[in-house]
Amino acid sequence: MRIMNPQDVLHDLVERHGSQQAVSRVLGLGQSYISDLLSGRRAASNAVLDKIGLQRIIVRAPAKSKRGRPPKSR
Repeated sequence: MRIMNPQDVLHDLVERHGSQQAVSRVLGLGQSYISDLLSGRRAASNAVLDKIGLQRIIVRAPAKSKRGRPPKSR
């Protein structure tokens, strides 16, 4: 599995298509929304991730004890 950032993928698309407006037409999204995604003002929805060929994967880290260490396994 390769970890990819949606902003990096969108930046690549803008370079490939020449403008945010062109990318917005290709993806069927508003140009202002593309701008917000690129600047980090908005997070990519699952629908947007699907359009750019990514998917969100959430990994839960082990809980820490009150002392800041992971709990002992039994």
